[in-house]
Amino acid sequence: MTTLDELGPPEPAINLPEKVWRRIEATLGIEKPNPGIRCGVANSILLYLAWPEPQLARVRPSHLRKSINKILKDARQLRADFVFEDDEEDQDDLQEWARAKIVFTCIRSRDREPLLSSLDQVVKTLEGIMASLPSSRGGRPRNVTLYGLTHHLADEYFHATGEIPTMTHDPFQDDEPYRGQFFDFVRTVLEVFAPQYDSGNLALGKSIQRTLRDWRTRTVMDKT
Repeated sequence: MTTLDELGPPEPAINLPEKVWRRIEATLGIEKPNPGIRCGVANSILLYLAWPEPQLARVRPSHLRKSINKILKDARQLRADFVFEDDEEDQDDLQEWARAKIVFTCIRSRDREPLLSSLDQVVKTLEGIMASLPSSRGGRPRNVTLYGLTHHLADEYFHATGEIPTMTHDPFQDDEPYRGQFFDFVRTVLEVFAPQYDSGNLALGKSIQRTLRDWRTRTVMDKT
């Protein structure tokens, strides 16, 4: 059997020249190639930027919530269908016996735990995406793509550095009022993958600032 060590470090789902990855990592003060941050950035890009269909630009957070809630409900129900508890009240329930027969016929016992684990991961991922969505306040929809990407990059920044992502704002600096390591990280990722979302220091800084406010609120809630 091949071990994890023999497999080597994970490879990012997006191929970039080494110098480009090093440029992104340098904004975080990372001096050596970091497979974790590369995979995290690549996954964030694939999640939010790999869908060119124009209809997606019209999707609001409310649409995403409705779809996520449905998938969450289905995933939780499917997980429940594969779990059996020793409940005396169900001993005479023929419907429960029918469910057991179907489940143990279509899936082997040794495969059940990996399936449950995968469903748990689906639920966890969807809950994270749900938490990262901006609120729907009516009017013109916020740029959900940039918001979601920034939110995910905040997670990657936190995991890579162990620090809460922050920025500084100096109103007396007309050209570059927003600065900071996280700002440089996000802007570099956008320059590489989606320069159309780099709307300039001021507009981009305000967008990142709003996203970080929501990110910090979610992070505090996750710890309580």
